[in-house]
Amino acid sequence: MSSKRDEYAERLKQQIDEWNRLLDRWEQEAKSRSAEARQEAERRLHDLRRRRDDLRERLPEIQEAGEKAFDELLDGINRAWKELSRAFDRSRSDFDDDDAIRQVGAGDSTAGSTGTDAGGAGGTGPEGGGPEGDDESPGANGVW
Repeated sequence: MSSKRDEYAERLKQQIDEWNRLLDRWEQEAKSRSAEARQEAERRLHDLRRRRDDLRERLPEIQEAGEKAFDELLDGINRAWKELSRAFDRSRSDFDDDDAIRQVGAGDSTAGSTGTDAGGAGGTGPEGGGPEGDDESPGANGVW
């Protein structure tokens, strides 16, 4: 039987894989943008990659931690996962809506926001099926 720590690490790996696929797709989409919109998209992609890498670098720490140490790590990692999930959700709405990202070059001040949202759109990470909540391990079907 897998431990809570192992299940958590596997879920995080799966989420990182999903983010990698999105970043690859968005990078290709950014190439078709106007110069100014492409530059903004590349800045956002760079920020998402950096934040993803920061979280990915925590994986060995999670995997090697004892149960007590793992419990102590959860708060910070959950917070980072949740914030990154929100950033991906905001970017998803911009990249998946061609008009939103194109307007960056036209002075749309909200499209480039990297601040923390008060609420996420769900979907990825702790907020939409991730490790947040009373139970920090997935259910029997592997869903958080």
